[in-house]
Amino acid sequence: MGGRRLRPAVLGHYANVCEGDRAGIVRVWCEPAPDGTTIAAVTCAMTAPSDEGAARLDRFAADYPQLLAHWEWAIAISA
Repeated sequence: MGGRRLRPAVLGHYANVCEGDRAGIVRVWCEPAPDGTTIAAVTCAMTAPSDEGAARLDRFAADYPQLLAHWEWAIAISA
């Protein structure tokens, strides 16, 4: 790749807490791709303290692929 140096992978994590609804840890891993874009992976480990929170968390999990697709689209148009 012509002497171009890529930065090492970056890992970040944060707590996602909605009091009385859900809590968990979100991890984001990013690494430069050879074509100049970024490869990213996001994982969530969430739990809910109530049945209502668990139902909302189930809906969140079901919709998560659409959320990631929206993020990908939003990042692409902002570049």
